[in-house]
Amino acid sequence: MSDLTVRLLSNADLDALLALEHKKWEPSQCATREMLSTRLQHLDKTSWGAFRPDGELVGSLFVMRKCRQRLAASTNWYETTHGGIGFPQDDAPYWFGISLTCDDIHAQSALFAFAMQRALEQGIRSVFLGSPVPGFAKARQQEPELSLLTYVSRTRSDKRGGSAVPADPQLYYYHQRGFNQILAAHENYFEHAAALNCAALLEYVLIPEPIAA
Repeated sequence: MSDLTVRLLSNADLDALLALEHKKWEPSQCATREMLSTRLQHLDKTSWGAFRPDGELVGSLFVMRKCRQRLAASTNWYETTHGGIGFPQDDAPYWFGISLTCDDIHAQSALFAFAMQRALEQGIRSVFLGSPVPGFAKARQQEPELSLLTYVSRTRSDKRGGSAVPADPQLYYYHQRGFNQILAAHENYFEHAAALNCAALLEYVLIPEPIAA
């Protein structure tokens, strides 16, 4: 991870961003050049890339400000992110992760660490994201009546510590990185076949909300 550099993205990185999108996602899931360009314009302080020493882009992360009430009212990624462009933004101490695209496992860690440090510096209270639940399709095959809410609530014992952790592999991945609060579960959230297009809205609490008197 030490040989990677994380910095703000700019229009000069558009070609590399587009190539990374098409390398990691299905064509229907890729952001377009116009979408990426608009993100860079609207999210000029919260769009980051991870680069190798030779300048190759191996990871990108886009986040936007979004108030908790609007997040709770949104039922899919497209509504939450205004079609993926991240605008207009709310003046609220919360971030929503629009996308994380990586071609290097170390880039994920580097981008997470960098973004969370910036969040703390800016007084961001929580970071939210919509996570697919890729084990849901298989689980539904075994249990046709299984509800999404029941599935995302399922836990297993963590072999390393014995504590209860999410049973779904993607929810477990984010749980290990601090996104351990599940706020909601949504059908038709975004395209993801293994998740039956379903997702869970996750929260990483950085600064606890003040307790009302």
